[in-house]
Amino acid sequence: METQSDNTPTHPALISSWLETTQLGTPQTHRHLTLFPLLRSANGLVYQTMGEAFRAGALQIQEVSSGGSVPDLQAINSSALPILLLDGEELRGAKQNRVLNTSILLAAHSKLVVPVSCTESGRWSYSRPDFEDSRMLMSAKSREFKQKRVSLNYEQMGRPVSDQGEVWARIEHETQSLGGSSRTSAMRDVYEQQAGNMDEYQRAFTALPGQCGLLAVLNGKPLGCDLLSRTEAYASVHTKLVQSYVIDALQELPLPKTEDAQATGPAFLAAARHCTCRSFAAVGLGADVRMDSAIVSGAALVVDHTVVHLSLFAGNAATSPDQLESMRSARRRAESRPRHQS
Repeated sequence: METQSDNTPTHPALISSWLETTQLGTPQTHRHLTLFPLLRSANGLVYQTMGEAFRAGALQIQEVSSGGSVPDLQAINSSALPILLLDGEELRGAKQNRVLNTSILLAAHSKLVVPVSCTESGRWSYSRPDFEDSRMLMSAKSREFKQKRVSLNYEQMGRPVSDQGEVWARIEHETQSLGGSSRTSAMRDVYEQQAGNMDEYQRAFTALPGQCGLLAVLNGKPLGCDLLSRTEAYASVHTKLVQSYVIDALQELPLPKTEDAQATGPAFLAAARHCTCRSFAAVGLGADVRMDSAIVSGAALVVDHTVVHLSLFAGNAATSPDQLESMRSARRRAESRPRHQS
């Protein structure tokens, strides 16, 4: 095993070890979606999730100025514990709804400008002075698209910047796929219109004691997984994460014959251990590790030799020519709307 000078594992070795020691629980299936609970022993690094911090009044997120800046927000942690902001978590309010571009551990008693993407292209006016937890997480496939673009921009620009036009196009594509509508082209509106279908899936996928993550298999093919370092943190975001995979399931018809989820799930985790990794200084605490292979891509937030959050996707961003043209059209329509980006 490759090690650093202080005899602690390198980021690739640490991530591989975490994956190797993570156990898959008994899968839960509803229709054509199967979720494997991911189980592992608790870790000593203590932090709050974004939802917990908002409820405790310990977190404030606001525009960086009265005029605002689409790709940036200011986060203020007034508590004695770090706060975990998850890649893809949505913030609701201020001048327009946003999602986080990458997972961030916000240090205790600190203020930080965090990178975000807009998920409401038709609004640029205050709905409230600051943000609240939207209680929603971007769909897995949209997170994959965004994550790949952010990884590329880390390489080229040294910053976790998304392709905003691509984010808008993904939202419009999902809106059309689900037969939804939104006056301000808001991701949240479309999710809310699917609440009944969402609840049906949510009842089938319950969080288990010791669960720290989940691995999703759709129509017998791996979709992705999320793994957190603390069971309490996972329990706080379980509903959001399930929702992120369900929204993709709602856009895909069940196939009459699929591959065996029991085999493809473990194989996906095994393949993830052989990704090429590149480490960047995280926006908050720790390192932002970008992972890639021929069949798996992902990102991991590593702090104090702890994999705080790991998200992996199975290469589903390769869409058909018809889907790509649909997304290009959606992007052109979204970008043609008047909006302010300072």
